Formats: sequence, C-alpha cells, structure tokens
Amino acid sequence: MFSILVDEARDVSNKEQMAVVIRYVDKLGHVVERLLGITHVPNTTATSLKEEIETLLDKHKLSISRLRGQGYDGESNMQGEFNGLKALIFKENEYAYYVHLNVVGGSCKRHDILQEIQLAKIKEALENGELSNGQGLNQETTLTRTGDTRWSSHYRTLVSLEYMFSTILDVLDLIVMDMKT
Repeated sequence: MFSILVDEARDVSNKEQMAVVIRYVDKLGHVVERLLGITHVPNTTATSLKEEIETLLDKHKLSISRLRGQGYDGESNMQGEFNGLKALIFKENEYAYYVHLNVVGGSCKRHDILQEIQLAKIKEALENGELSNGQGLNQETTLTRTGDTRWSSHYRTLVSLEYMFSTILDVLDLIVMDMKT
C-alpha cells in the first residue's frame, strides 16, 4: 500500500513538469518517501496527468489498486470534484483518499496552532540543551509556500517541512480530533 504526492510546475524552459513522490511504510514500520519520477507533461488535463501517473506506476510495477492516498496542490485540474485527477483516480480506487497539500497553512487558526506548538518545542529543546542559542539561531519559522517556477523555492519549502515535520503531525492530530468531536 502506498500514497502519492503530485505537483506540477514549469521548468526554466517553460515546459510543464510533473513530479510524483510515493510514500509507504516499510517492513520495519518506518514511513518512507521516494521520488518516483519527474516527467514532462505536454498536456495538463486531468486525463493526461492520470495517464502519466499510471505510466510511472507501471514502470515501477505499482498499481493504482494499491493506492491509499493522493495529495495534490490546489489546481482545479488536480482536485476537481467531478473531472479532476482526484476524481478520476477515486473512480478507479475508492480507497485512494484525497488530501489537499495545504491543510495546515490554509487556515489562520491552524497556522497559529502550528506556531505555538513549534515555539513550545524550541523552548523545550533549548532547556534540554538539544539546541544552542545565540544571535540568528532558532528564529521563528513557518511553512514556506512554493513559487511557480523556482526550484529553489521548492527546496526552501522542503527544508521548512522537514524542520517542522513533527509539529505538523501534532497539528494534524489536533485536526483529526476536532473532526471527531
């Protein structure tokens, strides 16, 4: 079982590129993420994106039937309720649940909670001697949004995501608890 994360962006030559990452749990129970591939997509309709994803999955001997999660950005061709990529995959596999990639940053309340939890973790790490303090260290940080075509902005986003990953998981746990009540 695995999930996919898909994002599209233009490269420096203005060609549309699609990056596909898979996420799965290995035999030891560790969450693993692997870049499945980056491919040129001449057409960004939901149908053509799905075909490209299927090609990448086939190449790695993976099947949409084993897909359990799909995450995309906010583009309408990705998340469209009836004709988007999300819907096309969900029609084929009802267990391939969709998650928008901006779950935390899209809400001011969630952003504030994220900041509070991150600050508490930094204070605790400073008190335990796990972090050192000084000028320019342990500055307030937040999730960085990516730009359209700047791979460096994608890198900054990944760095901030890695840095705040445990905090993001805490916020997502709170969201799940809120949804249950």
